[in-house]
Amino acid sequence: MVAPLARALSKHGISPNQVTVIGCVLTLAAAGLILLGSLGAAGALFLFASSLDMLDGTMARMNGNNTRAGAFLDSALDRVAEGAIFSAIAVYFLHVNDPVGLMATLAAWLGAFMTSYVRARCQSLGADLPEGLVQRAERVIALSVGLLYEPLLLAIMVGLAVLGLGTAFYRLVLAWKRLRDDDRDLDLEHGEPDSVGDGDTGQLAHR
Repeated sequence: MVAPLARALSKHGISPNQVTVIGCVLTLAAAGLILLGSLGAAGALFLFASSLDMLDGTMARMNGNNTRAGAFLDSALDRVAEGAIFSAIAVYFLHVNDPVGLMATLAAWLGAFMTSYVRARCQSLGADLPEGLVQRAERVIALSVGLLYEPLLLAIMVGLAVLGLGTAFYRLVLAWKRLRDDDRDLDLEHGEPDSVGDGDTGQLAHR
C-alpha cells in the first residue's frame, strides 16, 4: 500500500522532503486540536500525519534520494512534532486539573527525547545501540489510541513515562559502557595506559 502511493506522489513531482514537512505541519494541527479539546480528531490526524513519516522514507529509497540533509530534516521535524503533541497533552491535563496526567506527560516527553538523543549521540561517536522497548512507532500508536479513546489517555501516558524513561536509562548505561570499552581498545592499539581519566579518550568517556 505504501509503495504504490509513494510512486504516485513521486510521479506528480512531490519530493520526500515535502512529505516530511507536510507531516510535521499536520501534526502541529493535531496539537492545536488537542488544545481545543477535540482529542478524537487530533488522534486521527496525528496517526495520519505520522504515517507520512514512513511514506517519505519509502519515496527516498525508491528514488535513490537518501540524502544526509533529508535524514537530518526528517529527524529534526520528528522532534518538533513529538514536542508539539506532548506539550499539547500536558496543557490538556493542566486544563482539566489532573496533576498526575501532567507529570506523567512531562516524564514521557523526557523519556522520548532522551531515548532519541542518547542513540543519536552514541552513533555520532561511532557506536550503535539496540532499538529498546519504546520507539517512535510505538509512541505514535499509543498516543493515537489515547487521544482517540480519552479514558485510556492517563494510563497510556503513565505507561509511556515508565517505559520511555526505562529505555532511556538502559541506553544511557549501555552507551557509556560501549564507548568506555571502545576507548580502552583504542588505548591498547596505541600502546597507551588503560585509563579513562587521561587524554581526549578519557574526556569523551565522561561527557
